[in-house]
Amino acid sequence: LVAGVDFDTTNLKSSDFSWYQLPDGETDPVPLTGAPINAGSYLIKLNSDGVKNLQTANPNYSFKAVSGGYAYQINPAPGIATLSGQLVKTYDGTGAVKLSAGNDPVKVSVDYPGSGKNATYSLKDGDYEFVDSRGTVYLSSHAPINPGTYTIRLTAQGQSAIARLGNGSHQNIDWSAANAISGAATYTIDRAKANVSLNPSTNSQTVTFNGQNHRLDLTKFIPAINTIPGVPAPIISSAKLKETDYTVKDASGQIIENPIKAGTYDVFLNSTALHRLEGADNFSWSPATGHGILVIKPALAQVSFSGAGQKDYDGKAVDTTMVNQ
Repeated sequence: LVAGVDFDTTNLKSSDFSWYQLPDGETDPVPLTGAPINAGSYLIKLNSDGVKNLQTANPNYSFKAVSGGYAYQINPAPGIATLSGQLVKTYDGTGAVKLSAGNDPVKVSVDYPGSGKNATYSLKDGDYEFVDSRGTVYLSSHAPINPGTYTIRLTAQGQSAIARLGNGSHQNIDWSAANAISGAATYTIDRAKANVSLNPSTNSQTVTFNGQNHRLDLTKFIPAINTIPGVPAPIISSAKLKETDYTVKDASGQIIENPIKAGTYDVFLNSTALHRLEGADNFSWSPATGHGILVIKPALAQVSFSGAGQKDYDGKAVDTTMVNQ
C-alpha cells in the first residue's frame, strides 16, 4: 500500500467472504456453504464479490490477485454431568428398581450448549450399578434385594453414553475433563414391618400329669408371621426353634421352668426366636403377641377298700381312723 493513502474496507460484507474447513490431518481446505457452527479449524478468504467491492472502494489500487486467509478456531465447549439423588424403598423380596430421568429422585443432570434448562440424561440398563458397604457390585439388571444402603454409580457404559451427548458427527462438547462426569447417588432399602404371634386356638398342647417335667412339642407352637401386603413372609420351622425360645407361665403369671403339676399354662414366644427366622434381618419386628397354651390334665386315679373290722357296742359312732390302720 502507498503511504498516506487511505485503504477503505468498510463496504465489505459477510457475503464477501468464503469459509473453508480444515479437516484433521488434511492440507486442502474444504469449502463451506456458510459460516461454521461446529467445533473445528477453519479458514476465511475474500471471495470474488469481496474483491470487486474492495476495488470499488479503493479506485487508487488495482487488485490483480488476493491470497492468504484468516485462520479461525471453534473449540469444543465443556460439558458437565452430575449423578445425584436418593432412592428409598421398603424391602419386598425383589430387586426390582429402574432409574430414569424426569421426576425420579435419582438423576443425571447435564449442562452443555444446546442441552436446555434443567436437562437430564435418561439412565438405561447397564448405565449404572450398585455397590454395598463391602464393595460388592450389583448390576442394574440384578439390583440388590436385602435392606441396606447402597451407592449408585455410573458404569463405563453410562459415562460413554453421556460423553456422546451434544456430539453427532462433530465433537462439539468436550467431556474429557476429570470432573466432567461425576457424582453418585444412594439407594436405601428399609426393613419391612413384621410381627409374630401365638394363638391358643391353633397353638396348644395337651398332656396328662405323670409327675415329670412336660417338654413343649414345638411343632404345636410354630408362630404365625404377618408382613405388609405383597411382601413374602420369612420361613420358620420347629426344627429351628428351641425350648428356650419360649416362656411358660402359670395362671398367676409366674414363670414355670419345669411345668409338672396339672393345670393350664400360657406359652409365650421370646425375642430369641426371631433370630432363627430365615431372612429375619430383612424385617423390623414388633414384639411377639398372643400366647399358646399347655394343658396338663390330672392323671386318672383308682381307689379301692379291702379288709374288715368290728367292735362291741359302746354307744359311740364308729371312728373311721380304723380304716387307715
